Amino acid sequence: MNPEQQARLLEETRETAARLNKLNTFMATDAFPKLQREDKDLLYRQQRVMSKYVQILGKRLERAGQQFTHAEQPDQAGMLLPTTQAVLRSAIARLETIRETHGHQIDLDRDIEIYRSVLP
Repeated sequence: MNPEQQARLLEETRETAARLNKLNTFMATDAFPKLQREDKDLLYRQQRVMSKYVQILGKRLERAGQQFTHAEQPDQAGMLLPTTQAVLRSAIARLETIRETHGHQIDLDRDIEIYRSVLP
């Protein structure tokens, strides 16, 4: 891989990781649980695919001999970024609070289950 290709790959990795961080931050807000079920399911899928994509880009950079210098990287086992884990744990706590406050006016059990399923 020539230096120009490496630079483009690094930029793509950084941009994708930044978008993933923004998505994770949104998913931890109070607005996320209020979305329609299908929209939430699509965002969950998007988050998983984007996480995998960032991991793949990072591996390609490593193979090219360049270190991925984004603030956080997936660990060797391909686990979620520590920030992503913290955001998901915060979202679970927030969803549980909303569920307790509003009873079953808002069905959040599936959301909580999905968040827990992706955490280590």
